[in-house]
Amino acid sequence: MRVWAKTIPGLVAIGALVFAAGVAGNSPTVALSDAEARVASAEVEIAEAKAQLAPAQTRYAAASRRARPVNRAAAAARRDLRLGKAAIAGGQREAEQKIARAEADRRSEVEDHDNEVQSGIGFGLAVLAAAGLALGWGWFRATALVARLVALSLGQAIGLCVGGGFVVLIVGSALVSSAGFAGALGFFLFALGPILATALLLARHSAQIQAGRERPVFGPERFPAWSTGLLAGLAGIAALALLATALFSAAPQAPTVSAQTSATAAGHVSAAQRRELAAAEARAGVLGRRATQLTARQDTARAAFRQARGKLVGAQAKLASAHRSARHYARRIEVAETREARQREREAEESLAAAEREAEEAEGGEEAASGCDPNYSGCLDPNAIDYDCEGGSGDGPLYTGTVEVIGVDHYGLDKDGDGIGCDP
Repeated sequence: MRVWAKTIPGLVAIGALVFAAGVAGNSPTVALSDAEARVASAEVEIAEAKAQLAPAQTRYAAASRRARPVNRAAAAARRDLRLGKAAIAGGQREAEQKIARAEADRRSEVEDHDNEVQSGIGFGLAVLAAAGLALGWGWFRATALVARLVALSLGQAIGLCVGGGFVVLIVGSALVSSAGFAGALGFFLFALGPILATALLLARHSAQIQAGRERPVFGPERFPAWSTGLLAGLAGIAALALLATALFSAAPQAPTVSAQTSATAAGHVSAAQRRELAAAEARAGVLGRRATQLTARQDTARAAFRQARGKLVGAQAKLASAHRSARHYARRIEVAETREARQREREAEESLAAAEREAEEAEGGEEAASGCDPNYSGCLDPNAIDYDCEGGSGDGPLYTGTVEVIGVDHYGLDKDGDGIGCDP
């Protein structure tokens, strides 16, 4: 314990000497001079940056003024070129639509003509069959089919004839939408179903009248012989008219599309359009290259302007940092001077107190020892091994709050060298 009591003060003294040497090496006065030199250097850099910034800004503004109208003209030329191409493409689409409409009309006319021919032939043949039935009415009335109907009741005969006629009509309806002969056959069956059903019912009724089992519906029991001939003749005329209309109807004409429309739809461009398009492409190319050159110059000028502005901002930041350093070290010098003045006052007071004590001792008075370390304000134990700041990471064994260093800081409480130990 005695060895440590003799060794620790020596180590503290050596540390104090090393710290003092470091403080002397980093003198606030020297640091203040360095900060002031950096302030002057930053001011020079700011002046140089401002000198570079003004012409760079001027060049950038001039490049922007030159590039702006050319860029607008290049954009307008590209827009005109797009509009020209769009107009050509629109004309081509319009011509294609016109041809498509003409072809659709042609197909519709062809379908209508085919339907007219098929219906004329089918209905004409059906009417012709009705004329044949009228001419051979006596033979038809004596057929086995009519005899079978006579053997049935009236309801059964009507059901059979109507049902059969409906079946024939359905088959004909299914064939109507077919092309060629099948379509004509469909129209024929469509008309023949009702005609045949009606003829069978009339033949049965006539046979029943002759047999005396039914009364005539139309008054007389027997029509004149010429009536069937007249009916057959009228039906024949109607059939021939339908057949003639169907066979001799004019076929639809081919769609009339002009050669220019066909050429436009095929993608052909007129000479005038080609010249206009070539002129627009040439103008867009020239203006585009010119705009590219001017834009490159504008970008270069912008980069130079930004670089000059960056230098100015950097120099201003250096100046602000140098000013802060100068203010810091000026405050440190002021604190050091204040500390030195207080030290001198304290030394004078101590000298005066020593003289007074000597005087009191000479007079025989006894004065109790202060028991405080003279290097610090407050009252620190001069015999303590070590002091550390309260709330810090030191290991003591003794701790203190904020104190003022008025002598040698052998406890190392003033870490930043501003004369105040354990400052918060």
